[in-house]
Amino acid sequence: PLPTGLVYDDLGNVALDPDMQVRETIAHFFGTFARVGSASQTVKAFRAEGLLFPSRLHNSQTVFRPLTASTAVRVLHNPRYAGAYAYGRRQFRRTIDGKKTVRARDNDDWLACIPDAHPGYISWEQHQENLKILEANGHGYKDARASIPREGSALLQGRAVCGQCGRHFRVRYAARRGRQESWYVCDRAHSYRGDPSCQSIAGHAIDEAVGQLIAQQMTPAAVELALEVRKEIEARHEEADQLRSRAIERAQTEADLAQRRFM
Repeated sequence: PLPTGLVYDDLGNVALDPDMQVRETIAHFFGTFARVGSASQTVKAFRAEGLLFPSRLHNSQTVFRPLTASTAVRVLHNPRYAGAYAYGRRQFRRTIDGKKTVRARDNDDWLACIPDAHPGYISWEQHQENLKILEANGHGYKDARASIPREGSALLQGRAVCGQCGRHFRVRYAARRGRQESWYVCDRAHSYRGDPSCQSIAGHAIDEAVGQLIAQQMTPAAVELALEVRKEIEARHEEADQLRSRAIERAQTEADLAQRRFM
C-alpha cells in the first residue's frame, strides 16, 4: 500500500493525492523540517500553528490527526515521498518458537531501489540530506556537531561548544535581581557518568561580545538578507493560514454532506 499522500490513478500509476489539503500539508511538513532541521521541532511547529497531519485508515479513508514524532520520523524515512520505488527495506524472519520478527535493512541491502519512479514531494537528493540530518540528530551531543539554534534569550543557544571537552553547552535560565539571566553550562559528563561538571559561564558577557561582533559585520548585504528572512517568515505564516482555511473548508463540506444525508 502507498503511504498517505500518494494514490494509484485510473491507469495504475502512482500519483500525488488529488486532495489539495493533503498535498499542501505534506509539502508544508517537508518545508518545515528543512527549516528547523529536527523531527521533534517539526512536531512542535505543527502544534504551535494548530495544524493536523493526514493519516489513511485501513478502509482508505483519510483523517487528520495531531502530528507525532513517530509519524514524522516514518515519513522522513520513507523513500516514496521522494518519488523512489523501494522494495526489501525490511527483513521478516521467524524465531524457533514461530514468532515473526522484523529487522530494518540498511539502504545498501535493499532488494530494489529506483529513484524518480513516480512523482514525489521532495527530490531524491533532499531525501538523502534529510536522512543525514536525522542520523546526526540521533548522535545527540556526543560530538561537536552542527546544531540548530534553539528558542530562548541566550544568543548562542544550541551553538556554543565547550572548549575543554568539545560537548555542546546546555543553557540554564535563572531569575535574579528581577531579571532573567542565562548561563552556559557543560554538565553532560556529570549527568551521564556522575563526573564533576566541566564548567559554567555567565551568558550575558558572552552574548554581549558576540553581539558586538555581529554588529560589526552588519553590511548592506546582511541587512538585505535579514529582510528576505522576514519575508520568508511572513510567507510561512500565510501558508499556515491557508492550510487552516483548507481544514475549515473540509469540515464545512463534511457538515453539508451530513446534513443532506440526514434530510
